[in-house]
Amino acid sequence: MAKSPPSTMSSTLFSDLTTPKLQMRYAATDFIRHLLQHTGAEVSAFRRNCQVSYRLVEQIRDSYDALNKLIENAELTGSWEDYEKYNHAIDPLEELLLKILEVTEPEHKEYLLPVTSTTTLGLFKGFINNWVDRRNTIRTYFDQLRKDEPFKGLVIGSTNDDDEINTAQSHDDRALLQGLLKAIATNLPNVKRENIKLKATQTYQDLQSIVALQSGNPPQDILQEPLRVLTIKYAMIIYGLTELMGLTIDPNSELYGQLYAVSVWAPAEKLATNIHAYLQPKKDENVNLAQLDGMYDVLEKALEGDFSVDMPEAYYQLFKLVGKIGRAYHAQSMLLASLCYSAASKFDKDSAIKSNTTRNSLENALIKTIEAFQAAGGLSAESAPKSSSQNGVDEKNAAQPDCAVLYNESIDVIKECFSTMSIKPHSDLREQLQDAQTKDKKRVQEVKQRLEKASPSPVNLMLKVYIKEKTGEPNKSESVKVPQTTRLSYIKWIVEKGLPDTSSICFERHGEASQPTELSLDTDISTLLTGDNKECILDVVINKPKPTNGVQ
Repeated sequence: MAKSPPSTMSSTLFSDLTTPKLQMRYAATDFIRHLLQHTGAEVSAFRRNCQVSYRLVEQIRDSYDALNKLIENAELTGSWEDYEKYNHAIDPLEELLLKILEVTEPEHKEYLLPVTSTTTLGLFKGFINNWVDRRNTIRTYFDQLRKDEPFKGLVIGSTNDDDEINTAQSHDDRALLQGLLKAIATNLPNVKRENIKLKATQTYQDLQSIVALQSGNPPQDILQEPLRVLTIKYAMIIYGLTELMGLTIDPNSELYGQLYAVSVWAPAEKLATNIHAYLQPKKDENVNLAQLDGMYDVLEKALEGDFSVDMPEAYYQLFKLVGKIGRAYHAQSMLLASLCYSAASKFDKDSAIKSNTTRNSLENALIKTIEAFQAAGGLSAESAPKSSSQNGVDEKNAAQPDCAVLYNESIDVIKECFSTMSIKPHSDLREQLQDAQTKDKKRVQEVKQRLEKASPSPVNLMLKVYIKEKTGEPNKSESVKVPQTTRLSYIKWIVEKGLPDTSSICFERHGEASQPTELSLDTDISTLLTGDNKECILDVVINKPKPTNGVQ
């Protein structure tokens, strides 16, 4: 049976996927042409699943051309074979295109996750499942169009082989993951609470590393199909959380508390860490895909479960500062710390008052108190005289002008917190602070009066230690700084503490004759000073033998 000459091809090199290559139209395939154009219009607006969907439309167009070519051949040659082939394919192709439109029509509006100010965390699962279902459906329909009867062999010379399509599928998934990663980076400033910001940043860095592991030319497809899907689903959750944080303004709202719940971020951080570990060249043998799926399920359930209201992170920082606060604010600081502890304990133990509102009130009190503690950090005595020291540490400058103001502001915020949490103190908190201020001032004044009395100047005392007899070089030399009013009995005590097995100690002037006089333990160091530098050098003989027959 003679074949007709090939039909004229479109003269345009670059043509829209919905434009048939063959310049022929038949009424039998009109529905297919309209469905092709409608599907192509939807797909051309896609922001995800693009490469696979473009090839799907291309396959539909080439199938449409192939059917028209069969119709043309049947008309020209009367070929029953061509007639039967196109006749059997038209109805199934229309059916498949109608199913494809059910996916492409909603999909063309989607990208990362359809998050708005009214979105709740419970909606995340449905959004993510929509992406998974449409992604899989598009790929399934594409396979049917290529491999199922009566479409198999319809398109001759197609470049859409299995390798090409696998590459397109990997490209689509990588592109979506990169888009999610970029959006998460943009959203990180939306995270307000410091402890959650650390977790969000770490999850972003883990995702960034996962994407980087796939970089190269050609890209390394280390994320096989199941793990690719899992990683994208996870990234969608992180994007959704950080995007919603930017849209949720009221810190007392229920959603705000849910977005920052540790019950959500702890499993989120764990999953990212384990995916990253699983993909390392030396992968963690204790982690497998089934376990990663289980971790994702825990995270997914956390988005739908009971959200715990967590203790503010500031609580764990408060008591680290108390020991650094100067003595001038000691009693006041102990009061504020104990009040914060009382509020935190009630918040922790009383589930009836635990809410995002009470949490924020407690956090405000803690933050304001920390601010006051930091301002008073290191201050000792408000009016301590210059050059005085306590415990060997020089005094710092006088209290900052705003220090007292911060303590007053802190007690006011704590009062608000107590009111919010229905805590009734035994007396007015302002009066308690005033009592503590009076106590601090009294102690500062007492110390000041004591320190105003002149203290003896310290001197350098060099001890050259000999064992049993003073010959040659000393066994040991030690330098100590002591007040010049110190007596040798005190120095003896110091030496005995350093050399506990000593049975006897005698002190002699350094550089005296071969038979120096043993110094009395009642001797005042000031009587032994030499030179302008007020220094004293003594020889110390340890375990010196007792005199025999009256001769030393």
